[in-house]
Amino acid sequence: MSPNTGGALSKSSRTFGQMLLVKKYWWFHALIVTTISLIGLVALGVWTYTSAPPLTNFVSSSSGEAVIPEWEIQRGKQVFHLKGLMTYGSFWGDGGERGPDYTAEALHHTYVSMNKYYENEIAKERPVTQDDRDMISVRVRREIRANGYDEATNVIRINDAQVFAYKELITHYTRTFTDPTYEEAFMKGRIQNHISNLDDLKALAGFFFWGGWVSGANRPGFDYTYTHNWPPDPAVGNTPTFETYLWSFISIFVLFCGTMLVLYVYGEMKALPGEPFNGRDWSLTTVDLENKGDAYVRPTQRATYKFFAFAVILFLIQVLAGILSAEDFVGGGPGNAIEKSILGFIIPFSVTRGWHTIVQIYWFFMAWVGYTLFFLPRISKVPNGQRFLINLLFTLCLIVGAGALFGIYLGHTGYMSDEMAYWFGSQGWEFLELGRFWHILMLASFCLWVYIIFRAVKPWITSQNLWSVPA
Repeated sequence: MSPNTGGALSKSSRTFGQMLLVKKYWWFHALIVTTISLIGLVALGVWTYTSAPPLTNFVSSSSGEAVIPEWEIQRGKQVFHLKGLMTYGSFWGDGGERGPDYTAEALHHTYVSMNKYYENEIAKERPVTQDDRDMISVRVRREIRANGYDEATNVIRINDAQVFAYKELITHYTRTFTDPTYEEAFMKGRIQNHISNLDDLKALAGFFFWGGWVSGANRPGFDYTYTHNWPPDPAVGNTPTFETYLWSFISIFVLFCGTMLVLYVYGEMKALPGEPFNGRDWSLTTVDLENKGDAYVRPTQRATYKFFAFAVILFLIQVLAGILSAEDFVGGGPGNAIEKSILGFIIPFSVTRGWHTIVQIYWFFMAWVGYTLFFLPRISKVPNGQRFLINLLFTLCLIVGAGALFGIYLGHTGYMSDEMAYWFGSQGWEFLELGRFWHILMLASFCLWVYIIFRAVKPWITSQNLWSVPA
């Protein structure tokens, strides 16, 4: 019985796995998956922008003067990425999580500073009592939860206590990155002057203050914040809501159900006789090729060997970077247990973790590219110029890999200007560390890879085997 045709089995007697293997319906399956994916992508995209918190000027509610202009928040965001702080700490929980979550830190510092402000106001007249502190904490929580965004004028109004907290935050982050003796110094003072420009530090504090404000202010019409009460901080009222528990349970339940369905269908397909997707043996193994003799290994296949060698080198770099990153967690800094004065300063944690996260994806991609190109001659005759294109593809991939490794290091350690770091260093996004130029070059490499595969399979493709092209 051929699963492609359904054999003599009636439609009613087919299992779910057999129904999925009927090729004439595969276009419909693809249409369903594509439609659901596009609907989800568009819906999430629309919700992301329509539900986004306001990013605009902060002004004093008492004087009306600008406190934090929008451009300064944007500049702070740029500094955050270019200096690799997402790879070290995190923002709204997204990042390396080796350092602090800067939104959680800014929110709590704001709470503490506002309490301090009101205590100082009372202390001008009389000693502060515990009752005063209790009432102040309730007031501060209420003011943090209050949403001061004015849609009519497109500004965020903050009171004097919040202005005071923002100024305190500037002092905190200035000392964090410039004072190695500060108790909350960056990398415990091992990496000094990672950010030394005072204007950049002020902008960075503004960006973190905005992130803390978004985490603490209630979304209009709701009793939870823009981030759904994240990060958790009971002092400001950030505790999990019922919806948090509900959707956490639903997401885990759907994950388990989907996994069980995949395993069930896989089990049904595995029980079918023969090779389910082609109806005959199409195993592509190196043993199969070796049985045909060395002459069967064509020049284009030999040209792919360097992809596997490159993948091995990248894998070793990933392991080494992972060891240094892990050692930082337990030993205090990359290489601290070996030679702090060398590795601890020249290769900061943000660099080793950036290498580790990027290279673990890239070495796998290199092996995948080499694998697909190696087996192309089994499908059809090798087109003219194929070896040249494969060598060109490897050259591009090698440039991207080297550019990523050196660019992340030079960008995070400040050897590049902001513009150069954005294009050739590191953009600073977790898992998207590459500079924009390397992204573009990698996209070009990917397109070339697809073109090489298409040239090889084009003579082989027919309406009967369209769905059976090896991936």
